[in-house]
Amino acid sequence: MLKNRVALGAVLVVALAMVPASAAFAAPGCDPLDTRSCLLPWPSNFHTVKQKGSDTGLRLNLAASQFPMNIPTPPKLPVPGFPPELNRNDGFSPGTNILTFVPGLSLADSGAVPINNLAKYADANAPIIVLDAKTLKRQPIWAELDTNPDAVA
Repeated sequence: MLKNRVALGAVLVVALAMVPASAAFAAPGCDPLDTRSCLLPWPSNFHTVKQKGSDTGLRLNLAASQFPMNIPTPPKLPVPGFPPELNRNDGFSPGTNILTFVPGLSLADSGAVPINNLAKYADANAPIIVLDAKTLKRQPIWAELDTNPDAVA
């Protein structure tokens, strides 16, 4: 257990040390942890503001400029796919999928927990873990790759 905490601590130190360097490449209003896509990683408290009186003390703070452009039928022009209603939320649902981009990731090579063997989340050497921020207790997860077409049909 101590080995896992030390490893997690090392990962967090490296990740936090990278924030100032990557922030120089992030577009204004975008999370500096992933400069490939403005809203990744998702969910992230980077996209919240404090709000007194809400159940969580937070409110989402998203802008249209952070969202990908939709692909409309010509002659319409692309516009961000931004639903302003999201900013009414006082945080993210606890059931929200956790999304990020990892270049060159191979789930087979990494040994990430597959959906058909959830017990592997508790393995001491699991390559992907999610911790409860308050208790530091490991949470059950699985990992899968999203697939996208190489070209729009």
